[in-house]
Formats: sequence, structure tokens, C-alpha cells
Amino acid sequence: MNPTGDRQLNQRQIDDLYDRITLKINREQKKADLTRTIFYAGIFGLSLAALIPSFNLLKADAAASGFWEYFSLVFSDSAIIAKYWQNFSLSLLEVLPAMSLAAFLAVIFALLESLKCLAKDYSVGRIGFKIKMNQ
Repeated sequence: MNPTGDRQLNQRQIDDLYDRITLKINREQKKADLTRTIFYAGIFGLSLAALIPSFNLLKADAAASGFWEYFSLVFSDSAIIAKYWQNFSLSLLEVLPAMSLAAFLAVIFALLESLKCLAKDYSVGRIGFKIKMNQ
């Protein structure tokens, strides 16, 4: 056989191998993108579902600890608050429902972070929505 014929055969095999490798890489990338999208969509759904219960918990704990009574003094006796602002701020910190506030802020953070990642993936083109219409 002619040496150029063997070389063309080898080049064809190399091209086929290259095509198979790039196809496999593209499939894996699409699979990773889908997994990432499902993960962030799940986090978004869970944090959206936990938003109302965590807010209700924060509201109930703030009412039980008397936080709203102390906080309402800002609007009713602002002159006294201005005079004793250090003691007042310490009193507010003592009755602040820290655990409920931390849980509520964690839910807000998870909601916003997952929304950011989903929006970024959508804008980059990793995810998209295709609508098939019958023609």
C-alpha cells in the first residue's frame, strides 16, 4: 500500500476519535449543567417553602420576648431613647430573638443565592427553556 493511503486512514481514525471525544465531553457537560440546575432549583424551592414558616417563627419569638414593646418606644418616647440610647440598645439586643433571626436570614440567603445561580446559568446559556409548537 501507498504510505499516503495509510496516513489518510490514520487521519480519518484520528478525526473519528476526536469527534467521539468531543461528543462525550459535550454530553457530560450537559449532564453536569442539568444536575446543577436541578440542585439549585431544589434549593430555591425548599427555601421558598421555608420562607413563610421561618418568618412566622421570627414574628412569634419577637412577640414572646417583648421585642416589639421595646422597639415601639423608639416612636413613642424618642427623647428618652436619645438620652439613654446605650441602655436602650442593650435592652433591644437582650430581647432580640437571635436564633429565629439567624434561621430567617439563612433562608433568605439560600433563596437569593440559588436564584442568583439559576439566573447566571440562564444568562450564560447553560439552561434554557424550549417550547415545541405543533406546526
